[in-house]
Amino acid sequence: MADEVAVPVRGALRRAKLHRPATRTHGTIVFVHGSGEATVDDFAWYTDQLTDLGIACLVVDKVMDGYGPAAPAARLRRHTANSTSHRL
Repeated sequence: MADEVAVPVRGALRRAKLHRPATRTHGTIVFVHGSGEATVDDFAWYTDQLTDLGIACLVVDKVMDGYGPAAPAARLRRHTANSTSHRL
């Protein structure tokens, strides 16, 4: 069973799911993912296996703002546009 919750990340609330075992909890794992475009729903296999072992799991949706192949280039353009040129 999973409860929909919200977790504050970088000043905004992010969707999250708290998976609890049906029996006594023996520990908790927090999934902090940063690769790819996975959502809380993409971790169901892992959370099912872990809750069967008595381990609660909190999975938080990744911050997607500024994510993607163009994001680093856009940040670089903003940085260079705001900086002044220096000659040696």
